[in-house]
Formats: sequence, structure tokens, C-alpha cells
Amino acid sequence: EMPGDVDDPAGLDRRRMLRLGTVTALAIGLHNLPEGFVTFAGTLQDPSVGLALAVAMAVHNVPEGVAVAVPVRQATGSRRKAFAWAAFTGIAEPLGALIGWLLLAPFLTPALLAAVFAAVAGVMVTVSLDALLPAARAAGGRAAALGGVLLGVAAMALSLDLLS
Repeated sequence: EMPGDVDDPAGLDRRRMLRLGTVTALAIGLHNLPEGFVTFAGTLQDPSVGLALAVAMAVHNVPEGVAVAVPVRQATGSRRKAFAWAAFTGIAEPLGALIGWLLLAPFLTPALLAAVFAAVAGVMVTVSLDALLPAARAAGGRAAALGGVLLGVAAMALSLDLLS
């Protein structure tokens, strides 16, 4: 066992944990590209909406980073690798804003924005239900997993309410 190794109450082996961290990082990275674009589009329409979205996304990105870093750290024993994978997911958001500014701003329509929202939602619901929720239930039990979901929803609702 490595020094500082995280206990694995679910009995998941390192390979499965690395796969979970990698799949989560890729899905969140793909999810954050359009989030950056959406934040950019919101800012174009109304700077106060853009600010509210940016703050909400920043709060939202903290548990996303943890969802990536914990399994990578558990699988590899490396804090550096865990941080790098989590940082990769965060860098995708400003990259999405830049891509939106360079390529998509002239073509931005309500229909395009709705399609982007739908695609982002579909990716994250799939990852959440297929990988994250089962791993959370296995590691912490049903009550802890449900509590985490409810706490996340409440935090997002509160941040959006306070900033609007």
C-alpha cells in the first residue's frame, strides 16, 4: 500500500478507479467546453447574467474537480496527476469561451444555444447516472450519495439566486 493511500471501502481496484477518473475527466472536459461558450453567450446578452453564470460555474467546478481528482489520486497515489487531470477539466471552460468568441458568435441563435444546452445536459446526465452515482453509492452508501446530490443542487440554486 502506498503512503497516503486513500481507503477503498467499495473494493474497487486501481484500474477501475483510474478508468472512473479518466472517463469523468473527459466527460467533464467536454461538458465544460460548451459551459464556457454558454457563459460567453450569456455575457454577450447581459453582463450581469454572464457574471452570475461565471460564479455559478466556478462553484460548480469545485465538486467536478474533486470527482476527477479523488479516483485518479486513489488509482495512482499521485497528487500531481490528480491535480493535472482536475485542472484539465477546468481549462476546458475558458477554452470553450474562446472558441465561442472566435467561431460561433456570428452564428449564435436561440436554436443553436438550445442545442448546445441539450447536448451538455445529455452528456452529464449519462456520466452521472452511469459512473458517478454508482461509485458514490458504493463508496459512501445510499444516504451519502443522495445527500451529496441534494447538497449540490441546493448550492447551485442558492448561488444562482444570490447573483440574479
